[in-house]
Amino acid sequence: MIEKMTYHEYYGNLPAKTMRLIRKYNVSPADFDMMTGAFGSAWAVIDKHIIDNSADGYYQPKFY
Repeated sequence: MIEKMTYHEYYGNLPAKTMRLIRKYNVSPADFDMMTGAFGSAWAVIDKHIIDNSADGYYQPKFY
């Protein structure tokens, strides 16, 4: 299955699904950079990480 990709000035090329999650949970570009540094371009892992760390409806990273 080929995912639909999109481009964003701050986030670069990424799947449309990931961009929807970023907007929904208000993930900052800096937090996204940390995720791609930790997970690479494993989009399913990044999507799961965003959802798992957004229990209150907004992204709260647990990298620390």
